Amino acid sequence: MNITDYTLSPAVSGTARTSGGDIPYRFTFETARFTGGAEITAFCYLKEDSAPGRPVLFATNGGPGSSVAWLHLGLLGPKRVHMDDPVAPKTTPPFSLEDNPHCPLDLCDIVLMDPPGAGFSAAPDSEQQKDYFSVDGDAGAFALFIEEWLARHERTNSPIYFAAESYGTIRAPALMDALYGGPFASTKMLTALSFSGVLFLGTAFTTAATILQQPPC
Repeated sequence: MNITDYTLSPAVSGTARTSGGDIPYRFTFETARFTGGAEITAFCYLKEDSAPGRPVLFATNGGPGSSVAWLHLGLLGPKRVHMDDPVAPKTTPPFSLEDNPHCPLDLCDIVLMDPPGAGFSAAPDSEQQKDYFSVDGDAGAFALFIEEWLARHERTNSPIYFAAESYGTIRAPALMDALYGGPFASTKMLTALSFSGVLFLGTAFTTAATILQQPPC
């Protein structure tokens, strides 16, 4: 598994109106292509004139076959879906967007990632699926993407954080292992990168144990 091609869209400027003030940013959509046809795509929000040491928050979905859309448009992006009723919102279109005051762009840059086969990311060829559709394969692909992103943006000395929800909370420990690297890591590379912090949303650590402990129906 390795990255064979990497593309960035032309940057688009915008302003995030957050509780920490108005933050001008540059947005890019980036695609890493891997052997076997797999892709990881990312929506990237970088504060204008970001310092090399500014923190970067990487975030991804649950699923594992789910896109990052709700972390993007429900929690972390500069825009969020408007909820007419925050307790029982409507579930049918039309929907509208509004400024997200809780967007953390005043604190860090944001990279929202879709794994192979989710969102805008292409799935691997059928004969290569076993290399990506597993805990280790999934973590290995994300580790390679994060390493590539940091190098391309000259951010290898930035503190890096990871936000994950649902299955992403299972992905996080495997990704931490893959990022640090070594002979037993899924990447078989000594990357020596480590997260400065991990944010867990809707943890799934005990899912299997909970199911096994349920009494028979």
